[in-house]
Amino acid sequence: MIIVVFSSTPVKSVKEAAGLLAGLPCLPDYIALKGHYSFPSNENTVEGVGIYEVRRGMKETALKRIEAAVKMFSSIPGFEYRIAIADRTSTVLKRLNLAS
Repeated sequence: MIIVVFSSTPVKSVKEAAGLLAGLPCLPDYIALKGHYSFPSNENTVEGVGIYEVRRGMKETALKRIEAAVKMFSSIPGFEYRIAIADRTSTVLKRLNLAS
């Protein structure tokens, strides 16, 4: 299973966010960071996407751990985030009764 974190940080706060990111604790062995990517969405905002692979059966524990880490950034004015849980397309389609 994959957990994706979407974030938005004002450009004026990017250095502060980078400092917090560098200070985050190491991930437990049931969460693997697959990549963290950033891009400017306009002249005032930097968007970020973090992709985490979670060991089967650890979804709730991993979600709490990742959300706690992301909430550390809430002290940054204008910081926003959204967390999405993703799965294989075939699994999602089956769950929605759109595939057998």
